[in-house]
Amino acid sequence: MNKYSQNSVYKLAHVHPVLVALFTAILSRDDHSIVCGHRDQKEQDKFFELGRSQVKFPHSKHNKYPSLAVDVAPYIADTASQHVSECAVFGTKVMFMANEMGIPIRWGGDWDGDKNIHEHKLQDFQHFELDVEKYRQTPWFQMYGL
Repeated sequence: MNKYSQNSVYKLAHVHPVLVALFTAILSRDDHSIVCGHRDQKEQDKFFELGRSQVKFPHSKHNKYPSLAVDVAPYIADTASQHVSECAVFGTKVMFMANEMGIPIRWGGDWDGDKNIHEHKLQDFQHFELDVEKYRQTPWFQMYGL
């Protein structure tokens, strides 16, 4: 049975409960690691300077508290993967599970959700975020809010 490391548990503690519910459900099927949840100003500005984010603090969904975004890496052969093909397969599984659970999310591998991962200038295959506008229309919003 898959379980989170203490590091992943710590990072999830600062992530929106709906995203926690989603990735906890996925963990029963697909092992993965939480790479990043909430980012403070120092961390976000560092990611921006390194070109790993397109926005400065406080404009990322990672900067909200709890975080409305999470970066997740699938485990392949007991190692957290950053390979595009493995992250793409994992991303499609996450999108399927989110749809099954009624949780509207956006995936950094297919920002517009049209199932074409090759058309986007920015590809962030480990990134998942709540689609806030659609989320407001769900029963999840009634239970957990933003």
